[in-house]
Amino acid sequence: MNSEEEQRVREIRNGNEEAFEELFFEYYASLCGYALKILKSRDLARDAVQEVFLKIWRNRASWNIYRSLKVYLYQAVRNKSLDLLEKKNRQQNLTKELSEQALNSLTKQKIEQQKKYEQSDDVLQLIEAIWDIAEEMPERRKTVFILHRRNGLSYKEIGDVMGITRKTVENHMALALQTIREEINY
Repeated sequence: MNSEEEQRVREIRNGNEEAFEELFFEYYASLCGYALKILKSRDLARDAVQEVFLKIWRNRASWNIYRSLKVYLYQAVRNKSLDLLEKKNRQQNLTKELSEQALNSLTKQKIEQQKKYEQSDDVLQLIEAIWDIAEEMPERRKTVFILHRRNGLSYKEIGDVMGITRKTVENHMALALQTIREEINY
């Protein structure tokens, strides 16, 4: 590092904003061009260069350079550009992975939902078939079945309502269930 560069570094280290601005404007455009070659994005290139200068200013009190100022700046921009590139790639990979997971999740949810609809449709058809079978049963058996399954009455309550014994209610229910099982092949 020549004496002029040493003087500039010393001034910046002492908080001389004018010396810092001169350094910034002297190298900003060429460093952005260099970063652009690495990052392939003007915005990211500008970010890389600005972050390097921001770091220099924030750490100016302890800023030491042992080689050419120009070489230092280009190496710092290269390192920052590579960091940003790696970060960008990680974000893209993460975004891709999250998108795939979301798509897989939505697909699984859709399949599960479709199965539920199909199952509920099957259940509805089965219930409909059971009630159709019940309608074809002898009157007393049908009444016992409907009072118990549709209205929720106990065997004793059905017996009281119909004026028959609990045992007769049990027999009618057993025959009704047997008929339903036979008809739906269960």
